[in-house]
This record gives sequence, structure tokens and C-alpha cells, in this order.
Amino acid sequence: MNHFTETELVNFFKLKISEELGIGVDEIDPAVEFINFGLDSVKAIFILQHLEHFVGEELNPLLFWDYPTIQSMAAHLTQQLKP
Repeated sequence: MNHFTETELVNFFKLKISEELGIGVDEIDPAVEFINFGLDSVKAIFILQHLEHFVGEELNPLLFWDYPTIQSMAAHLTQQLKP
């Protein structure tokens, strides 16, 4: 299992949301809820698959609803993925 910093995870989410939704990376505020970017469940699962590959671990798809912002998700994953 790999360990990632919160900043690395925030940057990962910003990049993937930017790619998936066509939003500039600089326009993505980590404190704004995913749904406000237009991220629906299909796109969330697609990003989750990339995240699982990035961190090398299977993750619960409900994370997007339990942790509805990039900031909260990255903070949670930083703790969850500690070695």
C-alpha cells in the first residue's frame, strides 16, 4: 500500500475532475462539493477507478457521498491509507 500526502491527493482530484469535466484545474476549489462541479454518479465511479489505480487499493464508491469535497476526501484518504 502506498502513502500519499493530502496535497498529492488534492492535486490528483483536481486533475481528474478537470480532465473529466473540462474545467480548468485552477477553477477547481477543493472546498466546493463534487456535485457543484457537475460530477454525477457515473463520472464519480470513473474517477474512483482512476483513484484506486493511483493509490493501489480498492475503495468504497460511497466515499464521494461520505466525503463530498476534494478537501474532505483527501483528508480522509490520507488517514485511511497510512502504512
